[in-house]
Amino acid sequence: MSVVRHDAHGWWLADVWGDRAPDQLPALDSEIDASVVIVGGGFVGMWTALGLAKEIDPESIVVLDWEICGTGPSGRNGGFCDTLVHATPRLVERAGPEAARRLLGASENAVDLIGSWAQTQGADIWFRKAGQLIINSGRGQEGDWNEAVDSVRALGRPDALTPMSQAQVADRCSSPVFGDGAFAPATATVNPARLSMALRSALLNLGVRVFEGTRALSVSSSEAGVRVTTEHGSIRARSGVLAAGAASASFPGLRREVTLTSSHIVMTEPVPDLLASAGWTGGEAITDARTLVHYFRTTPDGRILFGWGGGRIARGERSGDRESVDSDVIAQVTKDLARFFPGVEGARLDHAWGGPIDASPTHLPALRRFAPNWIAAFGFTGNGVGPSRLLGDAIVDEIGGRFDLSHAVRPLLVENPVLVPPEPFRQWGGSAIRRSLDRVERAGESGRRAPRLSRLVAGIPSLLGYRIGR
Repeated sequence: MSVVRHDAHGWWLADVWGDRAPDQLPALDSEIDASVVIVGGGFVGMWTALGLAKEIDPESIVVLDWEICGTGPSGRNGGFCDTLVHATPRLVERAGPEAARRLLGASENAVDLIGSWAQTQGADIWFRKAGQLIINSGRGQEGDWNEAVDSVRALGRPDALTPMSQAQVADRCSSPVFGDGAFAPATATVNPARLSMALRSALLNLGVRVFEGTRALSVSSSEAGVRVTTEHGSIRARSGVLAAGAASASFPGLRREVTLTSSHIVMTEPVPDLLASAGWTGGEAITDARTLVHYFRTTPDGRILFGWGGGRIARGERSGDRESVDSDVIAQVTKDLARFFPGVEGARLDHAWGGPIDASPTHLPALRRFAPNWIAAFGFTGNGVGPSRLLGDAIVDEIGGRFDLSHAVRPLLVENPVLVPPEPFRQWGGSAIRRSLDRVERAGESGRRAPRLSRLVAGIPSLLGYRIGR
């Protein structure tokens, strides 16, 4: 299979833009005042701005983005609009069963809120709530979901994640590598670029001040509020929101709380006959139970999007070109696609792309009061479409003084962070661990046992209190 186009922005944005990207809004070139300044025009930043615009003058809200709002990872991901059901055991451990139940329900509601918002706006974001399959695709993945299944049952929510036999999985989608699995009905899929462009348009229509092509060089606090300095201007505001995704690692207060890695995707040409032969016509989102997860879904015109969260770990504070365009990783993604769906051999791959991922050490989305009058949202680990609405609404409540101990999202507020190692050890060690994890998981997929050294290195994160993968 050959790739027709391989770039940083990917198929979703090309679908929305057509032949050319929209004109970038003017950059900030002066000193201005605001009530709230939001650094980052991805999903979290835009949902926060929309929520705030219901409570304060929209013109008193400023959003900064270094490119065009919504064209970073928010507009390039797989479009899985999922919940926190996979994390339920960790949420129970962190906050107790009652708080975990509230947060699970809030994360499910966030998915529905995204769909209803788009409908109200008349925005066709390809929202389809068909659920998510988590499947066993090799040795070592068996029963990966059992702890979460037991956890939701204990919370009185057995409907949130149900086990499925191999035959039940095959009824929804058949593949020579699929075993048994589990089903999460609350997950939806979207076209993330259509959603991000709809959010951007809504902000502009409301009168929110949006500056694009504007990189925040520093953020600070004072008794009067906060200040953001850019290349050609600055903003003074009462409150600041850092919603910069992978770029969060470039800010001193969060530098050792974020790890940057990457995920990469291919999109096939329309293959409706293949989908019909596999019985994959219900629109389900699917992931395997790997740590370095494979994820795949269909589109309304019968394409397969197939991705792998096994890209390289970035060194330092900023991602580079290889986190977005990496031919070696795409070659592996293409091989994996053919292994999962042999009938795709010979099909055209219309697009390949990738993007940086911001991961917290717990691999849970995180809210962090990292400086006076500042709150940050980060650590979505490539699963931010649904949780970004959840955390955006929570930030609105934080700024409005409603984020108390009983708030549904309170368990995601990090007050005693787990720190990742400093550079260069973060990249060296992280890369060695990811290579070992991949060796272990690929050995399991072929029915073999990985070398002992690989297994030992792959187990290091759990010994240090870190979580890798989903």
